[in-house]
Amino acid sequence: MQIRRYIRARTIQACARMFALRLRFVEHKAAATYLQAWGRMNIAVAKYVIAAAEAKEQAKMENQLAALQKRLDDEAKARAKMEEENSKLQQRLLSVRPCAQMQGLIGYNHHVSNHCRRGRPFRRMSSLRVVRRSKPQETATPS
Repeated sequence: MQIRRYIRARTIQACARMFALRLRFVEHKAAATYLQAWGRMNIAVAKYVIAAAEAKEQAKMENQLAALQKRLDDEAKARAKMEEENSKLQQRLLSVRPCAQMQGLIGYNHHVSNHCRRGRPFRRMSSLRVVRRSKPQETATPS
């Protein structure tokens, strides 16, 4: 009978020790889980801060690129418009110039141009024909 009592006491003591160890294990497991979660959170926050800064920089670069692209397109349109106007003026000049030369409105007399090349003063001022030209129209440059 004493052996049975001894075995039962030993079983009860083992259960009590197991219960105490189990409580400690559960507490340690919860603490480890909390530490791991806290560590993962810190890593994730650091990555998020870096990713947010990169996204902000990327958005800034995209905005700058869009602004530069718009400016380039505007300048290309302005250049095309100026080239078109220049082409029209060239065509107009080519159509007007032969008539003006034939009428003697443009250019110098041959006699006067020879005097200019030799460095002599004009003797006959009547040989120089003066043509009044209007001032060219100033176009606003896009900024």
